[in-house]
Amino acid sequence: MNNNNNNNNFKSNAFFFAIGVLLIILSCALESNWWSLFVVLTYAIAPLPNIICSNLSYEDFSDGSSSNEVGYFFTSIFIISGFGIPAVLTHIGVITTLSATLSIVGGLMVYGTIIGYRFFFSRRYEYDSIY
Repeated sequence: MNNNNNNNNFKSNAFFFAIGVLLIILSCALESNWWSLFVVLTYAIAPLPNIICSNLSYEDFSDGSSSNEVGYFFTSIFIISGFGIPAVLTHIGVITTLSATLSIVGGLMVYGTIIGYRFFFSRRYEYDSIY
């Protein structure tokens, strides 16, 4: 039963990720302006600080490592940039409001699936205390 539940969670995450990427591609293709595609670059770069900084932290079973916090900080910068790029491009008139809206909604779906993946598949098993 648990394996079937994980399979359904994986399918739903893949579906929403594909819809998010489709919205970003549509934001570029509908207006024949491919500047919105720079948002995809932030999706690729965003997890890198967490990957690098988590390997720098010590294995002392504490979550408060300063290197992890630095990784979270730089990841949040890239995530905010993923939403800021379409807003700035709309403000200066490079893309239309429709393109920016599709790009931001697609970004919400992509980041939502990343959070969903971490929630459903990267759980650390916690031991129940006997007290």
